[in-house]
Amino acid sequence: MKVDITFDKENESAQVTFSISQFISERRFNEARAIIQIFAGDFSLYPDLDADDFTEIINKAKEGEHESFTFEISEDGIEVDFPVKKD
Repeated sequence: MKVDITFDKENESAQVTFSISQFISERRFNEARAIIQIFAGDFSLYPDLDADDFTEIINKAKEGEHESFTFEISEDGIEVDFPVKKD
């Protein structure tokens, strides 16, 4: 699974971006969940994500005509954002 990972030292956070086209099987959902859990563990966070959570996020991304979504992970928690499409 290809992901884009960015660390922001100033804000002490990590951004993990997934392309919705990557989610072609249940295995991909499990891989994405494991990736998020690894980064969240660095901030002592333990998210309870499952395939349904990712399906909901992907559906929101598709509704907004986004090709990807980003988890921003920091000590404050985990947030999901939909990057603006670049033309």
